[in-house]
Amino acid sequence: PSQHPDLNPIEHVWHQIKLNLSLYETRAKNVSELWERVNIEWDKLDADTCRRYIDSMPGRIEAIIE
Repeated sequence: PSQHPDLNPIEHVWHQIKLNLSLYETRAKNVSELWERVNIEWDKLDADTCRRYIDSMPGRIEAIIE
């Protein structure tokens, strides 16, 4: 499937951000606080993490084809 989330590296980035957000001791009180936390977690992502997601794509594509 062309729209499969496993074929889109940004979906893995969002998944990582969601995991990091779940580690906060309290839930965000409002949208503004949630957005602030998302930005904090986004800024924590480094190039190596993003590269790993991108580099994993050939294997993911191969798995989907099989």
